[in-house]
Amino acid sequence: MRHLFYIHSAITYLVALEVVRFNRLDRSQCCFLLGRNFYPSTPEAGIALVPLPYTHHPINSFAVERQFWKSWRKLQAFDAFVDEVTKGGEFHVYTNQTGIDFIRLLLSHKSCAGFSFLEEGLYSYYIAEKVNTEICPGGSATYFYKLLQYLNFKGRLSQQPFFFAEGYQAAYGVSDDSFPGFRNRTVLGNPFQNDDPAHSIDGHILVLDALLEYGAVTKDAYEAAISKMFSFFEECEVKRIWVKFHPEQYAHNAFLLNIRTIIAKNRGRVEVNELPPHSLLERVAGNKDCTAKFYVFLSSVGLYAALCGRAVYSFANFVGDMDRGYQSRIDSLPAVFKKRVKFL
Repeated sequence: MRHLFYIHSAITYLVALEVVRFNRLDRSQCCFLLGRNFYPSTPEAGIALVPLPYTHHPINSFAVERQFWKSWRKLQAFDAFVDEVTKGGEFHVYTNQTGIDFIRLLLSHKSCAGFSFLEEGLYSYYIAEKVNTEICPGGSATYFYKLLQYLNFKGRLSQQPFFFAEGYQAAYGVSDDSFPGFRNRTVLGNPFQNDDPAHSIDGHILVLDALLEYGAVTKDAYEAAISKMFSFFEECEVKRIWVKFHPEQYAHNAFLLNIRTIIAKNRGRVEVNELPPHSLLERVAGNKDCTAKFYVFLSSVGLYAALCGRAVYSFANFVGDMDRGYQSRIDSLPAVFKKRVKFL
């Protein structure tokens, strides 16, 4: 049995490694399918790393075509890719969600023997129904679209694209609060704790999420919040910060240039240093010598740093004060985030 893990972030990578250890899986039978340009800075020996040649956002590799037969070649190539990775044998899929088309195609592959959930961010701290119906609803589709989808992918994508589909084998989390109400819930050991000097960073770490890039906030509100944030740093006599950009900001040069420009325009006398794209901040937070303070908006890194005992502050209210839509996101945060992170 092969074990396919969908890895697209530091948290999925670290949780996946913990699942391998917890279940004592044969590493030679494990394959990490790397998405969203993620690549671990220190790859684990014995586990295959395979860049995933498919995307979900902003381009869906398996978008429905009106000329439905064009998708048959895509489906054939996908199945050939899976057969190559799995050597044609049965496999189990581990993923943070099931609403992604290429994940649904994996699950409907003839050799798929089942799937499990991996904790990844704040979505793992809601009940499944809330995520599926309120936070990430699958939406409705016309009969014509459903027919086209069926014809495009020969029925492989005909099911409702729930973020958390039923039928999973297990849900692997890192705290007692994760996956509330899920059956077969397994709480792993803390995957962030370490004594590696490479993960020892002191000072003040700012973790950005993709608020602007995903259209979750207006540019005016975001820029005003960034300006207020740097005023806060100056008032607290913070001379230098480390900043970690979101993967979505690295995905497009225009996004990266825009956020760098906004920071340069508002940083004042605060020195800003960028952390490498693949820095594992959860491991930084879990380092035994870490004394850093973490600053976020709504990034899940804030929760994980807090779970590791670090001081964590959120600037989310700086945005919420000017953007009602964003304020609703703050209001609907899982209780554990509000409990562990101090909102400024």
